[in-house]
Amino acid sequence: ITLEFDIYFEEHRITLNPLEESGQLKIIKRKQSSAKNEIFADCHAQEVAIEYYNGTGWKKLPLTTDQRNLFAEDRTKRVVLTFTCPEDWEEFSSGSYQGRAMRFQLLKSDNCYVRPAVHHYPIIRNLRISYSYEGTYVDARKTTAICGTKVTDLTSFASADQGYIAFQKNSYEDDALYIGLSKKPENGPVSILFCLEEGLQFSGLRCLFEYYGFDGWRRMKVLDYTQDFTRSGVVMFMPPADMKKTDLEGNDRYYIRVLRVKKEHELEDGKALPKIRDIRLNAVSVSNIETREFIPVYIDEAVADMHFALGAENVLDAEVWVNETGRFSRDTTLRMAAEDPENTEVNMDAQGQISSFFVRYHETTRFETSEDPRVYMLDRLRNELIFGDGVHTSIPRVLDDVALRFRVRCCNGQAGNIPANSITESMVGLDYIGSITNPEKAYGGSNIESLENALERGAGILSSGNRLVSMDDYCRAISSYSDTIDQVACIVGETAEGIEDPAQISFILLMKEYLDGSYAFHRVAGGLKEELLKHSELTVAADKLHIIEPVYVSISVSVWVSVISPDDSFEIQNLLKDCLEEYLDPLGYGEGRGWKIGNVPKKPQILMRLNVLKSRAIVKKSVMIANYVDASGEHEEDLTDLEITPFMVPKSGEHTVHIIY
Repeated sequence: ITLEFDIYFEEHRITLNPLEESGQLKIIKRKQSSAKNEIFADCHAQEVAIEYYNGTGWKKLPLTTDQRNLFAEDRTKRVVLTFTCPEDWEEFSSGSYQGRAMRFQLLKSDNCYVRPAVHHYPIIRNLRISYSYEGTYVDARKTTAICGTKVTDLTSFASADQGYIAFQKNSYEDDALYIGLSKKPENGPVSILFCLEEGLQFSGLRCLFEYYGFDGWRRMKVLDYTQDFTRSGVVMFMPPADMKKTDLEGNDRYYIRVLRVKKEHELEDGKALPKIRDIRLNAVSVSNIETREFIPVYIDEAVADMHFALGAENVLDAEVWVNETGRFSRDTTLRMAAEDPENTEVNMDAQGQISSFFVRYHETTRFETSEDPRVYMLDRLRNELIFGDGVHTSIPRVLDDVALRFRVRCCNGQAGNIPANSITESMVGLDYIGSITNPEKAYGGSNIESLENALERGAGILSSGNRLVSMDDYCRAISSYSDTIDQVACIVGETAEGIEDPAQISFILLMKEYLDGSYAFHRVAGGLKEELLKHSELTVAADKLHIIEPVYVSISVSVWVSVISPDDSFEIQNLLKDCLEEYLDPLGYGEGRGWKIGNVPKKPQILMRLNVLKSRAIVKKSVMIANYVDASGEHEEDLTDLEITPFMVPKSGEHTVHIIY
């Protein structure tokens, strides 16, 4: 066994503290000043014994060279200790540690009790341990060959001194993911949740799903809610009846295979590909939506512009049925019910007469432009149901019975964005379900639009006439689409993959919940693109309009700081870390003012920000590393070498503060 390590020496002056009457010892760094003309004695570890435990007591370790004076010289040096492992070396317990241990015991140290004195403490660093069997062949306990995903036990061949093939050709030629199920899936549909690593920028993969049947691999139709593995989501399929077990890598399972179909002009190896973080079976999508019971409403008088309280907040929509009994003849009423049974409801009494006739009304944004007279409006700010004037649009008119009934769908807003593993039970009993959990954080919930946001959105509509022409029109429309969007940037003529085309338009969204992943972004991206294309006055092709996330550049900073007072060390470490996290936050919620998309701080800017504590600490050295993932793969480089693109935005990484005394 060979031990290699470096020995450093640290000097401490030990003297009696004149301020303490009890004569308590006080340790002072040698670099600090001392009393004038004070004489100090030198104290070294002049002789040590290196021992091992043999089960009875400590015994001298048989080193190849005499190392009794290992720490006697006050100089930095590299030491090599070599010995043959004793056969009687036994384990020894010391505190919470147990194992074979070496003991360095101090035998001689002159002046160790003299006061005042300078003690030269040895410090061992960079320890490396190696071992070898010299002159003796020792069989390996286990020999394993790993080729791709195939693991082969070769212990019997190696111990018998037989030849064997260590490197074999990989039997898999396709780029595929194999999922083995211990039981045959039945009574579908079956859902599989793929949880992907967040922050990866790529345009997606075209994949084929297959299963192993009686005649080999066959295509399987699926509903892919991951959208070509661009986001975490569920893949649903009906279990094929002819699924068959097969053996792969020694595992007899029912297999599903996900094949990657390479596109033309595929980028070279190293491009950013999705990374699957977790796979779960039996996953369902949960929405933070509460459907209330129907509320009957009676009125005393039919007047224009009637308002009714909804009795709920964060209203998503409402289902409204108005009683139109007596408005039409019996034949007309029955004919209307037969022609449109989904939007009408006829109730008969015991004599077969029509007791009530309810018609479903629909929501509109403006009474003046509605072509259907049976409409209503929802004031989601005041949580009210509003009807028209009764001339251009219909209103409830029944006074002796229920005039209308409605039920609302509402949510908890931002309160519904709960952490992972928070959903553990169902409101109703579910058969054959052992447990429930949400492996991912709930996302996308927002409160109802505030009055300030509504006024800002209204100003944008008045400015653009609800038509999108200029870049400012688009950016205002995007900002008002959801309050989860913090920043918007527009890049024309270039895509995040580096494709240059004048017809390409990319809108970059920085979400307020960007630290929680891309869920909030995916929640709004699809509907936002449809909304932009609907109101766009320009000839913009759907495949040329891109809604994307920024390329997040994670900046990790390591600094070496000289402090004025050692008592402030811990506080300064925390203050500098907090300062870096706030300064690199693109949202600007801390002391920093945030960073616009396309701007990344340089090293001098970060150092200038760290100078806020220059009266208590001075930065002596710094290392800043930028890490990001784009279409070409993952990159890690010094911040000074970073080539900033219009798609980048900084975020705080891991920071380390080293204190220098």
